[in-house]
Amino acid sequence: MNEGLNLLTLQPELPTDKGLLSRLNPFHDIAVLNGMSDSNRNLLKIVGMIIAAILVWKIVVAPILFIAKLLLPLAIVGGVVYLIYRGTGGKALGGGRRTLP
Repeated sequence: MNEGLNLLTLQPELPTDKGLLSRLNPFHDIAVLNGMSDSNRNLLKIVGMIIAAILVWKIVVAPILFIAKLLLPLAIVGGVVYLIYRGTGGKALGGGRRTLP
């Protein structure tokens, strides 16, 4: 990226491009500009992963748990109704000859 001649020292500059992964890393340019150490960069990555995990939990897992909490009582009630239906011989509650298949 910085290939060429340094105008202050008149020395050739070495390329600092480390490949595609360094260009995709959002902290790469900040770390290079500020002289950030690897440990600080790793700490920022860990904090970023924790924030991402919290967001995934709130966006994906929490609604699934909410729906499960709604469906569980319905499934229990449905199971009890089915047991009563089977216990009465599969006849309709009104009695008579009508039965469900």
